[in-house]
Amino acid sequence: MKTISITNDIIPIAVVYKKSFLDSVGRGIADADTGSTYSTEEIKTALTARRSKG
Repeated sequence: MKTISITNDIIPIAVVYKKSFLDSVGRGIADADTGSTYSTEEIKTALTARRSKG
């Protein structure tokens, strides 16, 4: 199992990724609860602009 060191603690990488994922889900749920969301059209426009920048 691969591990990383964070302030002298050895933590399995899978645990770090799992925590990062769960934190991201939590932020998404909080955004949805407060109405901080984008429409499908806004997302498509932003992705198109980002892709055209290369």
